[in-house]
Amino acid sequence: MRAQAIQRTFCFFLLLAASERVLTAEEQVSPKLFFSDGSHLEVRYYELRGKLVVFETADGKRHSVSRACVDIEATERINHGFAGKSPP
Repeated sequence: MRAQAIQRTFCFFLLLAASERVLTAEEQVSPKLFFSDGSHLEVRYYELRGKLVVFETADGKRHSVSRACVDIEATERINHGFAGKSPP
């Protein structure tokens, strides 16, 4: 009887651990900036700072562009609120 209880407990924790798995870097979705001309760029993060959009590209370089060049509505709709989040 005790062995069955231990086995059930072990299975419970095994299932719990599997459901709480952390995503690897390859599995995580990077935010994208969508520009007014229809193009887009995958970035590590972006921030809205007044009249500028500051972002970091995949190679780790920080850039800024005029907010007027970025389609903010499309960017936020696709990224579900990545704006303002610092890099991991």
